[in-house]
Amino acid sequence: MNRERLACDVRDPEVVGYGRLPQRGERAAADTISRIGLRGTWAFRWAPTWDEARLDEGALAEPDGSWGAMPVPGVWELHGKGTPYYLAFRFPPALGVRGRRLGTIDPRDTPTGVYRRQVRIPDDWAGQRVTLRFEGVKSAFHLLVGGEVVGYSEGSMTGATFDLTDRAVPGEEITVVVVVHRYSTGTFLEDQDMWFLSGITRDVWLEAEPAHGPWDVAVTGDYDADSGLGALRVEVEGGRGTCRVELDGTVVADGPLGDGTTVLEASARVVRPWSAEAPHLHDVTVTTTDGTDVDVRHLRVGFRRVEIVGEELRVNGRAVVLHGVNRHDFHPVGIWDVPSDVRVQDIALMKRANVNALRLSHYPNPDEVYRLCDELGLYVLDEAEVESHGVRRRGIPGDRAAWQPSVVARVEAMVRRSRSHASVIMWSLGNEAGDGEAFRTAKRAVRALDPTRPVHYEGDTSLETSEVFSLMYPTPQLERAIGEGRDVRVGLWQNVLNALAADTKPFRAEQYTGMPVIACEYGHAMENSFGNVAAHVENFHRYPRWAGGFVWDWVDQTIDVPLPDGRVRRAYGGAFGERPTDRWFCANGVVAADRTPNPAYAELAKVYQHVVIARTSTGVRLLNRHTFDDLSGLELRWRVERDGELVGSGEVADVVTAPGTEREVPLPTVETAQPGLWTLTVELRRREGTPWAEPGHVAAWEQIELARTVPAADDGAGWEVLRAGHLVHLLREDRAVSVDVRRGAVTSLRVGGQELLLTPLTLNLWRAPTDNDRGLSNFAPALDAVAGWRAWRRATRRARVHRVHESAGGVEIEWRVRGVHARLGVAGAGQGIRLDLTVRSSRHDLVRAGLIGTLDPRFDHVEWLGRGPGENYRDRRSGSAIGRWTAAVPQLAHAYPHPQENGNRGDLERIELRGEGVTLSVRRIGGDPFEASVRPYPQDVLVAARYADELPTSGPATMSLDVAHRGVGGDKPGELLLQPEGRLPRGTRFHTAWLVEGKVS
Repeated sequence: MNRERLACDVRDPEVVGYGRLPQRGERAAADTISRIGLRGTWAFRWAPTWDEARLDEGALAEPDGSWGAMPVPGVWELHGKGTPYYLAFRFPPALGVRGRRLGTIDPRDTPTGVYRRQVRIPDDWAGQRVTLRFEGVKSAFHLLVGGEVVGYSEGSMTGATFDLTDRAVPGEEITVVVVVHRYSTGTFLEDQDMWFLSGITRDVWLEAEPAHGPWDVAVTGDYDADSGLGALRVEVEGGRGTCRVELDGTVVADGPLGDGTTVLEASARVVRPWSAEAPHLHDVTVTTTDGTDVDVRHLRVGFRRVEIVGEELRVNGRAVVLHGVNRHDFHPVGIWDVPSDVRVQDIALMKRANVNALRLSHYPNPDEVYRLCDELGLYVLDEAEVESHGVRRRGIPGDRAAWQPSVVARVEAMVRRSRSHASVIMWSLGNEAGDGEAFRTAKRAVRALDPTRPVHYEGDTSLETSEVFSLMYPTPQLERAIGEGRDVRVGLWQNVLNALAADTKPFRAEQYTGMPVIACEYGHAMENSFGNVAAHVENFHRYPRWAGGFVWDWVDQTIDVPLPDGRVRRAYGGAFGERPTDRWFCANGVVAADRTPNPAYAELAKVYQHVVIARTSTGVRLLNRHTFDDLSGLELRWRVERDGELVGSGEVADVVTAPGTEREVPLPTVETAQPGLWTLTVELRRREGTPWAEPGHVAAWEQIELARTVPAADDGAGWEVLRAGHLVHLLREDRAVSVDVRRGAVTSLRVGGQELLLTPLTLNLWRAPTDNDRGLSNFAPALDAVAGWRAWRRATRRARVHRVHESAGGVEIEWRVRGVHARLGVAGAGQGIRLDLTVRSSRHDLVRAGLIGTLDPRFDHVEWLGRGPGENYRDRRSGSAIGRWTAAVPQLAHAYPHPQENGNRGDLERIELRGEGVTLSVRRIGGDPFEASVRPYPQDVLVAARYADELPTSGPATMSLDVAHRGVGGDKPGELLLQPEGRLPRGTRFHTAWLVEGKVS
């Protein structure tokens, strides 16, 4: 073995791999192929540097007892070998990113893992082609068999296959050695906003197939919408003998195989077209015969045509709008070894949330993902594993000739692997990797392999390579500007963000005129975020040139780390002591790493629904945004509720509406004269089940507020007001309320001699910061010391009573702090007390305005009338319906991996806390509907916690009652950037009056 040659392979960007077979589509289990899975425990040795790795013949031949062990698939950093790094747009310290170190690897930090396994070749494999296939290895590896170097491979997520036919002797054992390099020059193209981890990360297969059979078979199903006929094209690469093609059991083409690639075609076939809405698949069987040797391939083909017509992205002749998500193929335990049932769960959850498109960010996925998208129906933007985020502005790959082969090889591999899948409608040349000749060359390589699909690349600065105009994180305002054909301008602040990590580029309108527009990333869902998304979706449908977008992103990339007490920590960057780190930027998921939906999931499902329901004078109007579906599989159900109680309901069986059209559905009139909160809820439910949803699944819904009136409260008759020093007491029979006019707090609320407050109700103007609240300190942690949320916490703590006004009925307190004028009135009202809070800020937009306090520990359940059942905020509430909801106190908090503000419920009319022998009711009697949160811990505990497992899951309930609470934002990564619906603008008066009543037994 030439050790220096192996080292040079890793350091040379022009060496992409050798000894590998060309990429191909994965063969089906029913094909003429035998497989031995090599999943399991392998002998393993790890060295912190290349120089320390033992690779001599004697060391590799030592018995297993002198080796360690490592699971395959697996990553060695999670088994105590080296350090995990989570970095969103940077590289680990070993990789040179500037100056003379640019594009080089520090020889003092070159972790190397050596895997070994013996495999016996079955006797019946004689005369067959034998290959060894790796589905994924991070970041590069050399393969040795029988002590000889077979080949080398880069491209961590694309995989590699090697021909072992001449080395695999039936009936004998072979020794497979895999030398895995944590870093290679290929790593500079894999800065993909994910964990930097190493090892054999996915399955390894030893396979045997007929020697005469083709190496690859690729199928394309075209569909002519005008004639309703399909055409089949089958490309057979290699092989010898004769080939027969069957479509759904009927022979449609045959012929001898020639040198190179043989093309067999069948036209004018009557087929059912494929789309994400109706994913019809046809069976194709390709049989190659050479004498008595037979090779059979089974493929499923979807007949569809993807094209750009004018400024529209069309499938089967009709414009489509992509309701998309980005997805990392990730699991909190298996990392990139994702169990099959989890992938099925992902696609089913997407379909149930009205997602119709999936961007494979930022690398090709295992074949199973494409098969699921074919079968269940998702449009796929397939993406090559090319992202040089941290060095893209330093010319890697750019126009550097040395880096071009790697880019082209990765793009070609993507196309060859998945070109037979109908779900793939576009090829992406990579992500955030700059621009340059490498991508123009890569596009030509795509066109040579597949001329049928458009090419996407967001990094294209001239719009000469990409066939769609692709943007990242446009605001609704920018989307409207593009929709109206205006220039895209980059301001000073955006240039500052570009210097950190963003990549907003200026374009003239004439550059993108004539192209469809796509937001390849938008709606940043990092933990408590994902505000404003409805506005984006409306823009996608309002402007014909917009073809939709892909939310960032689907699943949190947190790693499950067992704790000594048996619990599990959801670890984000920095949890392993590593530096540098981009901390919680790996927690962007609409669903958690274990696939539990985060609060953003309900919002996604609502804003992505394909039917818009609007109120009319006689019923509702249905606008069908589907491209092909006429709603015949749905039925309409409606109900009218008063204060969450059912008043009337009904069904409408016929809601058939042609795609792209609307119709009115009359509904009975319901009298709403009685006081209360009246709502009409309309749902479109599936008549029958699908592979991804049960019968009755709600495909679309809308809720219309019919009336909202506030019942009057009793007056203060019977209450006595007493002053004792700085305390004002309100007394009536067995009820007593104490107000500290010096502190400005309701210090006691007693009913029947029992105290219901554990801590006083005090003014609250701050919240535990969300990730978006932190702003630039997400990128520069030192800035957190001067972050705006701290100023509001200080202001709350320093708030002093400015004026006190006593009257026969109660007391009124005024605070002035940081430009905020707040006034709280406390007075008796029937069997309860009236709290009347008004807040106005003259200098700054508010974060929140309300009262906060901790209650008697007996309160453990909550019922509320307002939006629910899940967490919602004023700019993320479309997916939360108004109703009467109940939950235990711990269920009202949402445990984000990085603890922050959570659990808010808005549009409230009342909230009632209950416990053994106690009840506390808070009802709106004036002003605006309010917001509230109830959590089993106080706000200071929340802000001090670093991980969700540090928060109590039980304890006295801390209740926040807010006259207003700002939104969470989400247009930009790690920025608040609130739209008007999420702001609490300075100069605005916020006011709510509550009736607070306690009961004991």
